[in-house]
Amino acid sequence: MIASDVKFIRYGASHLSNTLTAYLFAIFKNGWEKAMRGKEYPNKGDITIKKLLQLRRWDLDIEKITKNIETLTGNSIEKIMA
Repeated sequence: MIASDVKFIRYGASHLSNTLTAYLFAIFKNGWEKAMRGKEYPNKGDITIKKLLQLRRWDLDIEKITKNIETLTGNSIEKIMA
């Protein structure tokens, strides 16, 4: 069994989503660090942990989520914070 009981703590949006796998091979060594060669992780703009905590997206009501669905799937947190 590989990596049994391993837990990853990371910024949740910093992975490739247009690839065969979103697994973070590049954080490991032994040759796996070359997985990102020629690629870049997506830029989510100026989204800091502090801003995400202020947004409290887990407490948003369904109407606000529906109204802001395009913003929530984008990278401009300022639009929903207004």
